[in-house]
Amino acid sequence: EAASRENVRQVILAGGVASSRFLREQVQDGLCRQGVQVIFGEPAYCSDNAVGIARLGMDSFFRKK
Repeated sequence: EAASRENVRQVILAGGVASSRFLREQVQDGLCRQGVQVIFGEPAYCSDNAVGIARLGMDSFFRKK
């Protein structure tokens, strides 16, 4: 609905959720019917941000000891 209302012709998706094959298929199908081109980041580069944040927290915790 938003793509149609705002006259969007191209969408770029990346990040942890965008690595889901199911989500990719659903988004692609829905937007293609409206003539919107969907570009996804490579799944290998769409890791979950929570993993990176957890790692930074762990590093910070152990540096303080």
